[in-house]
Amino acid sequence: MKGARHRLIKDLLRDRGEMTVRALARELGVSEATIRRDLKELLGTSGLRRVHGGAAFMEDVEPPVVARRRKNAEEKIALAAYAASRIPEGATVFIGSGSTMSFLAEALVVRRELTVITNACNVAVTLASATGVDVCMTGGALRRGEMSLIGAIAEESVTSLEFETAFMSIQGIDPNVGLTNSFVPEASMDRAVVAHAPRLVILAEGYKLGRVAPVVVGSVEVMDSLITSRTANQSQIDRLVDLGVEVELV
Repeated sequence: MKGARHRLIKDLLRDRGEMTVRALARELGVSEATIRRDLKELLGTSGLRRVHGGAAFMEDVEPPVVARRRKNAEEKIALAAYAASRIPEGATVFIGSGSTMSFLAEALVVRRELTVITNACNVAVTLASATGVDVCMTGGALRRGEMSLIGAIAEESVTSLEFETAFMSIQGIDPNVGLTNSFVPEASMDRAVVAHAPRLVILAEGYKLGRVAPVVVGSVEVMDSLITSRTANQSQIDRLVDLGVEVELV
């Protein structure tokens, strides 16, 4: 329980930069005394610093989405390269946020006659130098740690834009529970994309199959295709195939 609360505190401070003890207590539904104890344990070890009345995320700490690029980098690059090869010339696609999606953007820099809609600032910046790629960003509130745009404006924006395929990453894929993520506002944006996308392609490292994160985005049947690595558990793959999901192994 405390561990989950600590993760939420870090997520909130990464996203908002700085919060008071009172605001954190209200957000998490606990007492201010509990938050003070949590901050005392977290300060100095989690990229947080104490400010008057609360705590702040230290700006010189690398954003988590950037740091995660180093985890399973070769696997993510392979998944991204394969996904890029499946995008035809002249397509209009949506690319979500996350470290794997940043590699997908890099794989598309050399492409021509492509339109990319995204809520990920790092994806847009990567593709800014791609003269053959038109980039359209959703609006929304900035989630600093993920460099993504979320909230009602982002959700309304994406549903007003037309694209053929949405490419997203996800934290957990379980045939019984579904597609899951850990941050409620980000999951809400994911749901909006899933509901609007004519075709949904999920990119996920093999270890994510069978994994469950706290917030459900949708059932596994909302996926049209899953691009994953050959290290994925075969029984998990078989169950997804039985449910009608196309699984492509890289």
